[in-house]
Amino acid sequence: MTIHDLTLEQMKEIVDGVPDECAYYSLVNNIVIYYQWCEEWFWHNPNTNEYERDFSKSMKFSLNDLRTAIAQHDEGQNVMDKPKTYNEWHSSLKDFEGLRHANCCKISYEAGQQSRQAEVDEKDKRIAELKLWNSNQSQTVKLKELSIEQLKELLQQLIDDEYTTMRPSIAYEIQKALRGEHE
Repeated sequence: MTIHDLTLEQMKEIVDGVPDECAYYSLVNNIVIYYQWCEEWFWHNPNTNEYERDFSKSMKFSLNDLRTAIAQHDEGQNVMDKPKTYNEWHSSLKDFEGLRHANCCKISYEAGQQSRQAEVDEKDKRIAELKLWNSNQSQTVKLKELSIEQLKELLQQLIDDEYTTMRPSIAYEIQKALRGEHE
């Protein structure tokens, strides 16, 4: 279906429903599909509000042609005397080269940002895991240090106790251990 097959109301509905960054449309089974050109075709998926790579061979038409046709109708002019061939239409896109390039850059930048954000999120997750592990290790060390201190106190009481009968060599080894002298 070309621009010549559309009523003025259909043209206005197509133009009014266009998502941001779309400059082209096609009608597939009477359903309007919006597109953008960025070194290759992308179609706007209204369900996800994202652009997806277009592999179809469907003919795409400029939304500017629709806007021009609507404006000409409103001014009382004849709406497009003859349809453009694909080559004529495609060659008219040269005026939009900077816009197409800007859209490509924006899509690439946003994809890069999403990728970078995923990396940052993954690293943040790993840092949180390491902090938790470190905290657990620190608690384990503190508990062991507390146990060691308690054992030292008990051993010191054993040595100091007047009623404890202990071989002097064992008492000497315990005292060395308590002072931190190791063999």
